[in-house]
Amino acid sequence: GKDAGQVTKAIAKEMNIAASKACRIVRTETHRAQNQGSLDSYTEAYKKGVLIQKVWVATLDDRTRDSHRVMDGQVVEVYEDFIMPGDIKASAPGLSGSASGDINCRCTIRAEVVGFTPQARRARGDGIIPQQTYQQWAKAKGIKFDDKMADEVKKLLEARGQTKPEDKLKEHLGEITSKLAKYKINFDKTYSGIWKDSVKVTDYPDKKDAVAEKIKYFNDHIILASSGDDAAKFRELLKLTEEFEKQGKKYLKHQVAIEKLLREKSDITKELRKYISDDLSRYDQQYKDTAFWFKERKAADKVLRAQTGEVWNDLSKEEREALYQYTGGSGKFNRPLRGYEGSWYNYKGIGQVDLDYEGGKEMIEAATKALDKSSYDFDIWLQRGVESADGAAGFLGISTNQLTLSEKELQDLLLDKVVKDEAFLSTAACKGSGFSGNLVVNAYAPRGTKMIYAEP
Repeated sequence: GKDAGQVTKAIAKEMNIAASKACRIVRTETHRAQNQGSLDSYTEAYKKGVLIQKVWVATLDDRTRDSHRVMDGQVVEVYEDFIMPGDIKASAPGLSGSASGDINCRCTIRAEVVGFTPQARRARGDGIIPQQTYQQWAKAKGIKFDDKMADEVKKLLEARGQTKPEDKLKEHLGEITSKLAKYKINFDKTYSGIWKDSVKVTDYPDKKDAVAEKIKYFNDHIILASSGDDAAKFRELLKLTEEFEKQGKKYLKHQVAIEKLLREKSDITKELRKYISDDLSRYDQQYKDTAFWFKERKAADKVLRAQTGEVWNDLSKEEREALYQYTGGSGKFNRPLRGYEGSWYNYKGIGQVDLDYEGGKEMIEAATKALDKSSYDFDIWLQRGVESADGAAGFLGISTNQLTLSEKELQDLLLDKVVKDEAFLSTAACKGSGFSGNLVVNAYAPRGTKMIYAEP
């Protein structure tokens, strides 16, 4: 709870040293602690699948030491060390263990999401300026910069392999991500009166062939209108139709561009995965970001049906019947598996109910065998709605009372928590379909998950 001045005085007195030396110690150790705290938070985020790297940030002024000027903008993985002149390693500024590099250092680190680069930074005396390295800033200002030392660091990085072949891929991925962000335009406007049912711009692909006929229809009625009011009504409908067509064509162009960018993004991501170690979890953010997440059933059918058909042909009669029965009503399957005897209001405990209590044991076994034969070679997002508080709590493996916790408290409670459902879990294959409920759970299923695409 003491300020820097109080701490400085206390250290000077305790160590019997000059105030200037004590002040230097306080500044150095405070700086070290701040950067260690940042590093710890980046490490935790990385472990949870956030695809970030760390960047060395030097102060843009003429007081920054030469060896740290050349460090500005160096990007490494969160778990890797920065390389300083003289081949000195440091997990962060102030943490090199070298007195000449750590004492009175003012450099910091920042996290950078792969593919995204900040657009601005701060320079002492200049305020906010466009993003640039110390080298670029120094050249523009006429301030000394040691190019020879910068080349030394570059060679050290290359020798260690930190200048990797995937760097260009990551850079390209970032460019594509930025382009995709520019296409986030709202096409949800609703048009009423043109057809019997209201339409949105996103309906244009299905309506485009009928637009010309509608425009002719409204033009004809404007000419034949028996009163000024009728003519005004049809002119308004004509205006809406022409606007719908204009926005619809724009929407189609956007979709073509977006699909092209998404294909490029998918190709780059697949290429990037060649450089990812085999032991990296399938739950890494890289995989989540490129997993299928269908918006329409047609798109889901196109990708999933073919593989499901192949699996279906290999299933026995009993296995097919079990899946038919499950899609017709899952109660006799899931109640005994989840420990409920005959009713969802009669909980006995997992493992305490005879699987054949409702006559479904053989079907449970057959459905399990069927799922064991079915998996997909890609990652996919699924969705599930939960209707009641009890259901939501059970789904998350917490008590109903804990649902009233704040968002921050729930995050602390649930992050890294492993929840196992002993029964079969039904989900929807595309957003906003299949299940109702106030709580929507987005479930990520990595490649190899045992599941099958089925219809009720």
